[in-house]
Amino acid sequence: MATTEDILGQYPFAYIYANTTSTAQNIGTGSMTSVLFNAEQSKTSITHSTSTNTDQFTIVQAGYYIIDASIAIGESTGGDVRTLQITVNGAQYSIEDKPPLNPPYADNAQHMMHHSTGNFAVNDIIRLQVYQDSGGGLDLIVDVNKTYMKIMRVR
Repeated sequence: MATTEDILGQYPFAYIYANTTSTAQNIGTGSMTSVLFNAEQSKTSITHSTSTNTDQFTIVQAGYYIIDASIAIGESTGGDVRTLQITVNGAQYSIEDKPPLNPPYADNAQHMMHHSTGNFAVNDIIRLQVYQDSGGGLDLIVDVNKTYMKIMRVR
């Protein structure tokens, strides 16, 4: 199995994860909310700030990218849908919807993963957004293995 160092040698990538502080991000009900990222592992073909505009990733090298996104959001059986969306330059690029789980997982969270690919140009801005309609706010789970986004340039 390839190590992170092996992969970095072949493909410049950004592996960025959210909410590593002890404070979870609350996702309000009824509107699409950008996920805030405050830590990163590497960023060679993408720019990202952990202090300003922490919800955006800017492409600095044009190419074909793979995007893997994962969230774990506090569970509520209320509402009809949980949505994970990737936007490029403010427009919807790819999306995944799931109904709320009943009963929820053992960690009382709804887990969602989404994979997307595409050609991106220099200065394209990528964001990960979440929507839920439970009737109240739900927190993203503070765990780097559950709420993260990985953006990898493959050519």
